[in-house]
Amino acid sequence: MSFDMSTRQNIIKKYMCCFFVFLFSVFLCSTLSACNTISTPPNSTSNSQAKPMPEMNERVSKFFQEHNLTLADKPGWVPSKILDYSDRTDEEFNNKLKNNITGYIVSIHDDKISINEVTWISNVNEDGGFKIVDSSPEVIQYQLAQDVEVWVLTQMVHIQIPLQDLKSYIEKYEYTLWNIGVKEGKVITLIEKYVP
Repeated sequence: MSFDMSTRQNIIKKYMCCFFVFLFSVFLCSTLSACNTISTPPNSTSNSQAKPMPEMNERVSKFFQEHNLTLADKPGWVPSKILDYSDRTDEEFNNKLKNNITGYIVSIHDDKISINEVTWISNVNEDGGFKIVDSSPEVIQYQLAQDVEVWVLTQMVHIQIPLQDLKSYIEKYEYTLWNIGVKEGKVITLIEKYVP
């Protein structure tokens, strides 16, 4: 059986075409398979921050959509709920701070909070323009108001969280400085202070 030159070329073209289709199919399948097996590294910014866990409320989801990098400075901590958020500064929170004190949260047990009070002194001769003086290492215990407001600071955005989320927050970030509002012997407001 003999083929003329043009018939041979047509047969070769058909085989080459089939071969390239086969190669492309293999490449496509392996690429899709690789996409399904790639997982996001645990410390990736897009991990829990871009896709909140299902138990988080709608406000958490909305917050992450609007401020998807705002919690990048808080690795390993994600709130279960966000009650509110604001880019207000410390000064604009002053109306929430009755009898304002400044200090570190030492512990929270049930409806009591232990605070190590310190003094913030603005001083241009100090690094950062301030110094923190801990004149007494004594820890003072306060009662927590039932409706205590808790605001944590994440890259210049304050987010309001429930008290139970504060407990996990201070375990992770224990040296955070707080502006603390006290009324009639009870802590009514806890606002994380910006420290340059």
